[in-house]
Amino acid sequence: MLHGEGNIGLDVGEKKKIGLLAFREPRRDRTFYHTEVLSQEGDLREAAANLFAAIRRLDALNLDLIVAEAIPEIGLGRAIMDRLRRAGQEGEKDNP
Repeated sequence: MLHGEGNIGLDVGEKKKIGLLAFREPRRDRTFYHTEVLSQEGDLREAAANLFAAIRRLDALNLDLIVAEAIPEIGLGRAIMDRLRRAGQEGEKDNP
């Protein structure tokens, strides 16, 4: 299941395996089971080229949740965000 970074959730149960799909190298202290970086330099073309392979790698890890960072919605960024939103909607249908 893919969720946007702006979503807030609370789970008091067992620890979940959470993956991060990051536009650039994350600066946060949050710990994720695995992180995929779309572009070290923040290049939208590189991010677009790496998007599907990164999603497949995260999906192959059988994570409980994939958190996707927002990407600037300019140029290719619009297409990337559109695909991420659709992936999130597909994940919600698979895991009601």
